[in-house]
Amino acid sequence: MGAELLIFLASFHRQATSDEVAPERYPFAQTRDVLSELDIEGDETLRRRVFRCRKQIEKLAKSAGDPSPSMDDVIENHQWHGYRLNPDVVRIVAITELNETRP
Repeated sequence: MGAELLIFLASFHRQATSDEVAPERYPFAQTRDVLSELDIEGDETLRRRVFRCRKQIEKLAKSAGDPSPSMDDVIENHQWHGYRLNPDVVRIVAITELNETRP
């Protein structure tokens, strides 16, 4: 459930990274587009899904021994613009990069 949301928002994040957009100009996915893409009915249902995703990220951070992220550390939302992955915090890397030991 949360993975679908993160994957969808990641597509906007990846494109902005590829286009070398300044972090403050990374696009937000408009709420109506998120609702349509994830087949969610209603803004309240989407808000609950985002909340649950944020709570799951918090739980994973705690279990990894990391501090709990603030509410907008991973998923940002702006009432008139929609949702996005926080460009100041989120970095998307290939899974192979996570498994390699770097000198």
